[in-house]
Amino acid sequence: MTDVPIATSFAPVWFDDLPALLVTPGFGFHFWQPPDALELPSTVFDAYVDVAWRTPLDDRWGFGFGITPGVYGDYRRYDAKAFQLTGWGLVDWRFAEAWTLVAGAAVVRQLDMHVLPVGGLIWSPGPDARVELLVPRSRVARRIGRAGAGVWAYAACQFGGGSWSVELPDSSTALVTISDLRAILGLEWFRSRSVAGVAEVGYVFARTVSANGTPQDNPSDAVMLQAGATF
Repeated sequence: MTDVPIATSFAPVWFDDLPALLVTPGFGFHFWQPPDALELPSTVFDAYVDVAWRTPLDDRWGFGFGITPGVYGDYRRYDAKAFQLTGWGLVDWRFAEAWTLVAGAAVVRQLDMHVLPVGGLIWSPGPDARVELLVPRSRVARRIGRAGAGVWAYAACQFGGGSWSVELPDSSTALVTISDLRAILGLEWFRSRSVAGVAEVGYVFARTVSANGTPQDNPSDAVMLQAGATF
C-alpha cells in the first residue's frame, strides 16, 4: 500500500467572541497491491472536508468536536456506500497542574462497531515531555536537542485503515474495509507555527481486509515508512 494524502486548512472567523472553526478539505490517493485471492482495484481515492472546533469553557474545562463528510472509493461508479460521515466529540478536564482527563466518542470507518469510545489521560510533566495515554492513539513524546528546540521524538500506537466503495468484476459494488494496528517511532520538527515536518517508521500488525463486513484476507505483518510536511 502507498498512501498520498494532500490537505489544506483555513480558519474562518464568524463571531469575534468565539474560537474559529478549522476547515480542512483534502484529497488522498491509495495505491494497492491486492492479495491474489481478491480482485480489487489498484487505486482508490478520498475526497473530504473536515470541520473541527474547540473552545475552552474555563481554566480547567474544554470542549471540542469535529465532523468529516467524504466520498471514498475507486470512483468508477458512485453509490451510497462511497459517502461516509465520520466525526468526534471530546470533553477535557485539567484536574491537576500536569494532568488532563479526556473523554468522548468518535465515529470511525474501519471498525465494525463504527462508534469508538475515545479518551484517557494526558500527563505533561514539563515543557519538554508529554505522555498521552489515549484511545485510539497513545503517544509518549519528548523534546530532543537544545532547550527550546522544536524537535520531538515519540513512540505511538494507533488504529489504521479505512473503507472504500469499489466496483467488482461482475459490475456489483462492495465496501472494502482495511483495518490494522500500528506501533510507531517518529520525529517531528517545527520551524514555525506554519512550517513543520514528520518522519515515522512503524510495525503494522493485526491486518484485516473485509468486504461488506465479511473478513476476506489477513495480510502478513508489514513495515510502514511515512514522511510529511506542513507549510
